[in-house]
Amino acid sequence: MKRLKENDYLYSSARIRVLERTLLNQDMIERMLESKNVSEAAKVLVECGYEDLPSITRENLETLLSNERSRVYSLLSSFVPHREILDVFRIKYDYHNLKSIVKAESRNIDAERLLIGDGRYDGAALINAVRKADYSKLPTAMQQAIESAKDLLSRTHDPQLSDIVFDQACFSEMLSLANKLGSDFLKGYVRLLVDVTNIRIVVRSKRTKKEFDFLRRSLLEGGNFDREKLLAASSGGSLRSVFAGSALEHAATVADDMISSIENASEYEGASDRSGPDAGKSALSRLELELDDAVEKYLGSAKRVPFGEAPVIAFLAAKERDYTTIRAILSGLIAGVNPDAIRQRLSPAAVKA
Repeated sequence: MKRLKENDYLYSSARIRVLERTLLNQDMIERMLESKNVSEAAKVLVECGYEDLPSITRENLETLLSNERSRVYSLLSSFVPHREILDVFRIKYDYHNLKSIVKAESRNIDAERLLIGDGRYDGAALINAVRKADYSKLPTAMQQAIESAKDLLSRTHDPQLSDIVFDQACFSEMLSLANKLGSDFLKGYVRLLVDVTNIRIVVRSKRTKKEFDFLRRSLLEGGNFDREKLLAASSGGSLRSVFAGSALEHAATVADDMISSIENASEYEGASDRSGPDAGKSALSRLELELDDAVEKYLGSAKRVPFGEAPVIAFLAAKERDYTTIRAILSGLIAGVNPDAIRQRLSPAAVKA
């Protein structure tokens, strides 16, 4: 793999700056929320280059998003020098599909309807590979993950454990690609995602009262902070002490408060200072706000980069956020959910877009 050089991205950076204008902004989000119906809300997306569908249903919403992802990946592939940058964002779709396929095969059901497009590998090809145990065209890490997940599922019948195997492999592959490219910005982004995911894992394990061994299995490798320190912090220690001085210190503090309340068997409802901007929000919402904010601040640094791979990476991450926002708004409107209630479900980063 040819290592990345910033000068290779002079043209790409200029193209990305133009494409950034097609990202959702606050005005567009509000117009979607205040639309008379779902179709009117979807018309706003046409301004951003999305497909103009005559109507939006639960069935074609995912098709709309998948078509846009495919369009963006195809477009960026035509001018981004290193396809591996795109692959870092596409990997998760491969592993989502493998989770679905392995679990479906264990239950003798058809996995095809559960698959998501836009990964590096065709969904049907992955189904055949798993059924025939022929992984020769797949990366070594993915081959090992499939075998391990299948074995674990057959022995334990616990799909959560097989999912953990795929999550570990997914982030490992993402970090491996970033390292091979030699992009400090991409490596920093993936490592931050690992740290963010690990904080979520610790809190989720506490909320669902999982055993310590389950947490040990679940925590990801490759972040900026040592797994053993996270394990110690989850057992009477402090996450804040682990993340002190980092972009995730505030998130870790919220997580500590949540864990303390869970362990005291009391319901945590929000910040102790209810006069602040977060008053009335649940602890989980506050945690997500802090985690999202840390990621957005990291990606925001790409705006100060005149050229290089950073603007491409930040744009791809922003598109992923847009897909999540669009799904939340349109699915909510389809279900007849009040716009204010939908607004509360949106990522804080989306609301500030």
